[in-house]
Amino acid sequence: MKKLIEITELKVGDVIVSNYSSAAYTIQDVKGNIYFASNKDDWGGWTLNEAKSGFKKQVEQERWRAKVDGKYEFIDHIGAVCLEIENGGPWDDNHFNLGNYFKPGEAQKHVEAFKEFFNKIKDE
Repeated sequence: MKKLIEITELKVGDVIVSNYSSAAYTIQDVKGNIYFASNKDDWGGWTLNEAKSGFKKQVEQERWRAKVDGKYEFIDHIGAVCLEIENGGPWDDNHFNLGNYFKPGEAQKHVEAFKEFFNKIKDE
């Protein structure tokens, strides 16, 4: 999952997204205090302060996962919240990869959305 954060620093390979449009640029080079970036249609060069005021940095947001022997919750096929112990096995991987993996105490707020999702699929 990607999210946008305030820019504090930049390096080659970072992706920045304009505050004024959906244009995204990848930092290609740094010369002096100018960061040169491109996308498929455009090139630009900005100082760090200019980039801070006109862009946000796009980063991958890491999802929480319990440590082995830690606890997590998932929602079962009837909409009940279940507490599980993480053991790193395929059952845990399936819950995590499907997005049905929550910190203890957080699954209940997602039960209705899960039920709506499965009812929609069932009705199609």
